[in-house]
Amino acid sequence: PRDVLLLTQHALSLNVVRRFNDALQRLEQVLEITPDDVDTSVIKAAIAQAQGDLPKAATLLAPLNPNPNDFGAWIIRTYHATLQRDCKAIITQLQQILAKPDPAFGFYNGELRLWLGWAQQVASDRVAAQESWSQTRSELEPMLKEQPQNWELICVLALANMGLGNKDEAFALIDRAIAGNPPERDVVNGPFTLEVLARVAAQTGEADRAIATLEKLLATPYFGAFS
Repeated sequence: PRDVLLLTQHALSLNVVRRFNDALQRLEQVLEITPDDVDTSVIKAAIAQAQGDLPKAATLLAPLNPNPNDFGAWIIRTYHATLQRDCKAIITQLQQILAKPDPAFGFYNGELRLWLGWAQQVASDRVAAQESWSQTRSELEPMLKEQPQNWELICVLALANMGLGNKDEAFALIDRAIAGNPPERDVVNGPFTLEVLARVAAQTGEADRAIATLEKLLATPYFGAFS
């Protein structure tokens, strides 16, 4: 009953099927055992985001001080800043982390730079956003040659190209990611590729395709923004 790993995995499984309140109960049990666990608080904040409770998410994220290499925490914090349209602080923090990226973290550095670009875009600094996305692409394209089957890397590149206005290349990349990890094969993580497809479609004028994909995702259990 005090196995933190088991409790956390149970919470994540409940989260995937959108039993949010049950997941939160398990996470509270984890925090009773490990009160200062950053990852657990981040998961709670992500659930609050999925429920549309941004004030609660803000309260959960505010006291956290994640390590620079805790990419999950930084992505959730950046996502929250973009949802609230208040990106000044997170932009500064991400710039500090990415000033000296650790090569050991591979494409995750590029993913974090992608999120920096989104925050800059939301902050109406389009020039800076374009620079971040261009750098993301420059950093990750050589990695793709070494990891041609890495669907997560391909998704990040698709989103970077979307931001840069390269519609055809963005769709080609996301089609490649879906083929490499189809939702039918990986029912937990595979649908994330469809989430990226929806983002690309929404941002490139393909509204009908975006809506159809989002409707499918809302009926699909998986790890992502809707779970």
